Amino acid sequence: MYHFREYADAGGLVSYGIDPADVYRQVGVYAGRLLKGAKPAELPVMQASKFEFIINLRTAKTLGLEVPLGLTAARRSDNANTRAVAARGNQACEVMRAEG
Repeated sequence: MYHFREYADAGGLVSYGIDPADVYRQVGVYAGRLLKGAKPAELPVMQASKFEFIINLRTAKTLGLEVPLGLTAARRSDNANTRAVAARGNQACEVMRAEG
């Protein structure tokens, strides 16, 4: 299991970690607050709130692993914090992105 999506894209079986785009967005918000005059000591400590769980379907097949259909089916939860997306042409399948 890897912590960045790029490892699964490059052939690793599974990755679970932060959504880098969300972290970069949070950094921009922080920078904006600092540029507007906020004191660093008064800013809250922020943690990542979005995570990605990626399964590389090609690697799973090569290893003889069967990925349950429920993990690869495109679906959207009623809960806005969780969603699942089917594979789109590339070898990795984004299974879940959840805010925590």
